[in-house]
Amino acid sequence: MQFFDTHAHLDDALAKGLLPAQMEAARLAGVCGIALPNCDLGTLDAVLAVARAYPTLVWPMCGLHPTYVGPDAEAQLATLKSAAADTTHQWVAIGEIGLDLYWKQDNLPRQQEVLEQQCRWALDLGLPVVLHSRSAFAQTLEVVQGFGGHLRGVFHCFTGSIDEARQAIELGFYLGIGGNVTYKNNPTIETLRHIGLDRVVLETDSPYLAPVPYRGKPNQPAYVALVGHFIAERLGLSLEALAFETTRNAHTLFALPHHSASKP
Repeated sequence: MQFFDTHAHLDDALAKGLLPAQMEAARLAGVCGIALPNCDLGTLDAVLAVARAYPTLVWPMCGLHPTYVGPDAEAQLATLKSAAADTTHQWVAIGEIGLDLYWKQDNLPRQQEVLEQQCRWALDLGLPVVLHSRSAFAQTLEVVQGFGGHLRGVFHCFTGSIDEARQAIELGFYLGIGGNVTYKNNPTIETLRHIGLDRVVLETDSPYLAPVPYRGKPNQPAYVALVGHFIAERLGLSLEALAFETTRNAHTLFALPHHSASKP
């Protein structure tokens, strides 16, 4: 049984010397892949260092997170674009990119410009996009729709309605489901009951959003198995079936060779 964590920030674990223990815990939990989003130039070196240290397990992304869009955005984008085009790195996506109206609303037009620019990179490089959309689903969807169905990718940390899920899926996108699905009164399980798992991938967003029973503590990739267990239990599925389908989806999303586990 294998799990794929499609979204984990490990720069903090690297800096604190926690990475080896977290990678061993992930291995023991059955994690076969971890995708690392980038936030800005300040995290790029750490993302690449972790990917180099664990080349068969960790897959890097390149992008500028919307909350890092500031006066130096153009300079950062120029360097990140050059890095994304460097084929010596095994990039699997442009991300984490998107829109965030939770922390800041007065620069929405600028956030949209930066998102559009990075979506064009993804098309040029043949990569998916990993979208951060906080309090901004409609605005993010509008940008994606502007590319006429040519973009592919995932809405990371999806917590939207059934209708929003269907809109994203109709555009060919996946939905990233993380530890917050385990929180009391979270509506995402009901959404999954209606849409199924065809376009669902698992994630942790480590070190954030740790699932129950670790809520409020630092998250780590091993806990993606807890997310899977919770979803399988609530949907009346075997954990093996859920692990197989979501891991297969992750490999398809990132255009990686499909894992060898047989279908349960």
